[in-house]
Amino acid sequence: MAVVFQDEEDKDKKNEEGGTTLGTESAVINPTEAPPASANSSSGQYTNLQAYLDANKGINQGQALAGKVNTEIDEAEAAQTQSDTNFRNLVKQNMVAEDQSIYDKIRRSPVELTQQDRDAFTNMRTAQYKGPKSLSDDFTDYVNAQKENSEAIQAGKATQSESGRMALLKQYYGRPDYTGGQQKLDQLLVQNDEGANSAFASAKERAEKQSTNFGTLKDSLNQYAQQAAETTSNTAKNATGFINQQQQDLEGSLKSNYQNELARIDKEYNDINRALASGKITQSQAKKLRLDASQGAVKLYGQNPLSYLNKSASPTLSQFASKDDAAKYQALADLAGRQNTLLTSPEQFGTYDPNQAVTFDTNRFQNDVTGNQARFNEAMNRKIIGGGAQNIAEQDADLGGEWGLTTGSLQDNLNWLQTPQGQEAMSGLNAPLGQGVVQAREKVLMDTYNKLKAKYGADTALQIING
Repeated sequence: MAVVFQDEEDKDKKNEEGGTTLGTESAVINPTEAPPASANSSSGQYTNLQAYLDANKGINQGQALAGKVNTEIDEAEAAQTQSDTNFRNLVKQNMVAEDQSIYDKIRRSPVELTQQDRDAFTNMRTAQYKGPKSLSDDFTDYVNAQKENSEAIQAGKATQSESGRMALLKQYYGRPDYTGGQQKLDQLLVQNDEGANSAFASAKERAEKQSTNFGTLKDSLNQYAQQAAETTSNTAKNATGFINQQQQDLEGSLKSNYQNELARIDKEYNDINRALASGKITQSQAKKLRLDASQGAVKLYGQNPLSYLNKSASPTLSQFASKDDAAKYQALADLAGRQNTLLTSPEQFGTYDPNQAVTFDTNRFQNDVTGNQARFNEAMNRKIIGGGAQNIAEQDADLGGEWGLTTGSLQDNLNWLQTPQGQEAMSGLNAPLGQGVVQAREKVLMDTYNKLKAKYGADTALQIING
């Protein structure tokens, strides 16, 4: 805008047609220039207009007005940038993303998680997006950006018409004492600016571009918020699924191992039972039963080993689970936010001993076998050696009922050793085929001969053995 100072009496002069008063204050002040001479126009136009234009020549009023519009566009763009930044920050604050490192820590050892780790996982599992889902969701920055955008686009459009530019002059330069005459004079300066049209076109194009950008920004931020909400929802879903799967895997492994152990107990018991019944046990079974199989045989002397074999009551899952497994399962249950209903007896954790599932009362068995062996030896000695060959018959009544020994000569009794009763009495478990009976018979013959020889001499001993 511009200003021309006139004498007080000139301020009230009007053109011959009743024109408008000139000379009110405008945006540019040229106090050093003398007031131009008054020139009446018969056309009814303003007086001294050319002098006014000449006095304000070079101020480029149109370009200055376009500059005001560009300033408004700058403010709109700044509001958009602020809205973009603040909106994204607000969305990020409410978005919960998955943290794979927490998953890895749980896989390694849920028991060793720090409180911070546990809180982080709980935040993922229970995540709910509570931030804005669109730019227009009660977002103060959006309201301001929308206002600035609207004003900028309106200003850009206003530059394209005379009435619009008049409105802009009033908007940007208007004061309480800004008169219509001043406004029209400023409009003349705008029209007289050769670069105005180009500046207005540029401002309009820029205003339209920023408006388009604002629309694009709204779409982008709305999509960003929707993705954040979806990410948060997926985080809760995936974290819940992850911890459920971890707990299910551990539970499934515990139950599977537990069932396998129960089956192993049954198989071990049945295998040993069959082996004892058949008279053939493996070295590992002998070790399990704490029987001395170093000689390749374990003599029974008529004792039934099955009565010494025991299978303990099946353990509970809590007894079977180790303390580490129980602690791990409890940690997973806590992370899952649910009560542990699987392992509920802490005092039982880790109390099961698999080596005691199938037991053999070795001490009682050996004591009983030793007693039977002593009685058998005593019976044999009485039968064979007791009073010499002539007194053998006197011992028959004592031996026949308990051991099944026959009456008659020693040869008859040696024959008895080859019967099933004799084999059971003298042979051992796992003796090579036939070796038990043969060795037992040979040992009896040799032991008997030596004892008879020591007592009666060699000749008598041979006579007794030969019947």
